[in-house]
Amino acid sequence: MNRQGRLTAVAAIPLVLVGCGLLGQRGGDAPAREERPQEITMRVINDNFYDATIYAVDQGYRRRLGVVGGLKEDTFRFRWSSIDLSVEIRLLSVGTTQTYSLPVDEGDELELRIQPDLHRRIPPDGG
Repeated sequence: MNRQGRLTAVAAIPLVLVGCGLLGQRGGDAPAREERPQEITMRVINDNFYDATIYAVDQGYRRRLGVVGGLKEDTFRFRWSSIDLSVEIRLLSVGTTQTYSLPVDEGDELELRIQPDLHRRIPPDGG
């Protein structure tokens, strides 16, 4: 199934997922997915000044996808074995936040837009 979804980083933690009707669409138990990884495409539009490191996350598994410079965009294609996907956004020198989980399938094309004021809405990294 090829769907398009949109992840929008707009507010305080956890971030809002806006997804062309994808959010909340799974009724009951979802069928188990084969162990074979599915290919997902994610376009990241960073409207924020700070560079953002992007991670795919599900149930403790975390995979680094790459870095999108401030005020730039990039597209990541990756294999994903889980049924669900959330995205961790680490803004350079600012902090980290994560989106809600979104169900994904083979061939899905997602768009993540990092809002210009996101750095004001997440707590700084402890350390």
